[in-house]
Amino acid sequence: MRWYIGKEREPGETEQPYWGGFLRLRLPFIHYPWEWPEFIEGAILCVVPMGVIAGMQASFGITYEMGLTMVIINNFLYLLHTSFGDPGLAGWITSGIPLYMAFVADYATPGGLNIGSIQAMCALQLIMAAIFLIMAFTGGAKTVANLVPTAIKSGILLGAGLAAIIRTWENNGSGIQNQVAKWDIGGGVGPLSISFLIAVILSFFILWSPRSLGYRKEHKWFAWIAKYGIAPTFIVGYIIGVLIGEVPKPTGITDQGWIFSLRISETYNAMSPFVIGWPSAEMFIGAISTAIVAYILAFGDILVVQALIDESNNARKDELIYYDPNRANFWSGIRDLLEALIWPYLPLAGPQWTAGQALVVNRYKQSTSEEFYSYWGGATCMYWGMASIMLVYPIVLLVKPALPFGFGLTMAIQGYLCCYLAMEMVTTNLERGIAGMIGGILATRGATWALLMGVLFYLALVYGTSEERKTEKLRKMNVEQE
Repeated sequence: MRWYIGKEREPGETEQPYWGGFLRLRLPFIHYPWEWPEFIEGAILCVVPMGVIAGMQASFGITYEMGLTMVIINNFLYLLHTSFGDPGLAGWITSGIPLYMAFVADYATPGGLNIGSIQAMCALQLIMAAIFLIMAFTGGAKTVANLVPTAIKSGILLGAGLAAIIRTWENNGSGIQNQVAKWDIGGGVGPLSISFLIAVILSFFILWSPRSLGYRKEHKWFAWIAKYGIAPTFIVGYIIGVLIGEVPKPTGITDQGWIFSLRISETYNAMSPFVIGWPSAEMFIGAISTAIVAYILAFGDILVVQALIDESNNARKDELIYYDPNRANFWSGIRDLLEALIWPYLPLAGPQWTAGQALVVNRYKQSTSEEFYSYWGGATCMYWGMASIMLVYPIVLLVKPALPFGFGLTMAIQGYLCCYLAMEMVTTNLERGIAGMIGGILATRGATWALLMGVLFYLALVYGTSEERKTEKLRKMNVEQE
């Protein structure tokens, strides 16, 4: 059943109907059908954004309820993107979270509520808002995307993927899988979470295995399960984790009522610069370098969105999905500005949640227009489900023990996706080598060194050579053939 009363789009590669121009307003049921698979998937994966609450408690000294309030409001703000013409499933600037935590720690103040760290985060987020909005209004985002050489773009994507993989699997006690691990394999392997490994393998199988595509066509029951993406695999992994003792059993699920009461006033009074005071000049100056690195990481996310949307348009010729980097920058800047003024948000506001984007794009590409009519239904319903379900307090408490589990799963998917997109972008061995160097440096030394070395590698090895002209000619021929 298609939950849609709006106008059908024109045949062929045309956009789904909308109101407006640059800000293309689309409303559920009127401009696109409601998609229950993404709504349910988003509801189950609410555990992913909740994973940052512990980090905010440690950095800012806030309560769990205040952190949950911030996460819920932030998730509703994601809907600004998909409701006003940006097909990107917005998210955090995830790869830089350890960097932001280290930055605000330099301004930590003793006591319960950490005013100094909150003010430092406010300075960082205000600078990020300014960068995003300047890029949006000057058209700089699209210009940058066109001017940056392919080898450097690929290297940024590869580095982001490697950083996500390392963050998930590193064997030094800080890897995400270590937080749900129980079994020490020995022989240098170290602690390993069996339930997490099962969830990752099942998720990758459903999303990308050719066998999975065949099973969808042969078995209706498998097709029904697969359309919910990684939600079923998370549930399977969570249940196994509880049964074998890797994940603690949830307790007190109905002890605190059924509907979570947002702590808006309490959080605002504890964190807003209008109440606690504005950041110092020293904080703004200190935040500049961190903000530049954060935007480089966000630029990598913009490249991923563009690549995935291009894949969608190539796979489905019945709908045109238009992606404008300037519009993505605009809404990211608006979200950063709003959050900095009401309560600074540790992971920052960025243009994409990579794992969620992959889930929607994957089902869209593999579906007919009858099965999945418009991309916008899936992209928007994912966040309607995720934001709404977090208001149901028993659900929040039910999934609370699995916060590292869900966060690790989405990071593993981000790592895989970034790596294969990066490798797909480059066409020569010279480009592959430069991309590999940039990726390795980004994952181990950070974005500043990676960008500097990437530019130097490109100038020394490619710029102005016959190899560059040949590569660009080959790339243009491939685009014309597509």
